[in-house]
Amino acid sequence: MRSRQRVEAILPPKGRDYRLDLLRGFANWAIFLDHIPNNAVNWITQRNYGFSDAADLFVFISGYTASFVYARIMIERGFVIGGTRLIKRAWQIYVAHVLLFVMYIAEIGYLAQRYNDPNLENEFNVAYFMRNPAECATRLRRSTTGLSSRSNLSTWTCCHFSFY
Repeated sequence: MRSRQRVEAILPPKGRDYRLDLLRGFANWAIFLDHIPNNAVNWITQRNYGFSDAADLFVFISGYTASFVYARIMIERGFVIGGTRLIKRAWQIYVAHVLLFVMYIAEIGYLAQRYNDPNLENEFNVAYFMRNPAECATRLRRSTTGLSSRSNLSTWTCCHFSFY
């Protein structure tokens, strides 16, 4: 017979921690600055001074923040309820990323067709997907595709599951 163990944890008070929101905001600004080519301001971002960039910082702070929320739910309501909430949130994030990716591909295709610029697909690194959507979608499910935007989705979803 299994005995029930009580988990002791020191959690921050309920409510938002605006310090973490501020750090995530700085990470978002750094991501924005890093995407502007030939910009003198992006020399102050951590991309130039470390082994990671602002996206890694954003994912880490988001996971750290989410761990407080889901840890509290797991302690108060149990592991199963907390786990289901965690899976539900990870699924919402995954679906949002997939929908944004589809909108991104559609917009690039529309602009390339509208302005008769076939090189636009190469500039945004989606030419392979536009030529072979079925094969790329299959490879995307297996996470073996060369699309660089896929790695952030995989990282976020896996970290969301594994931080807890």
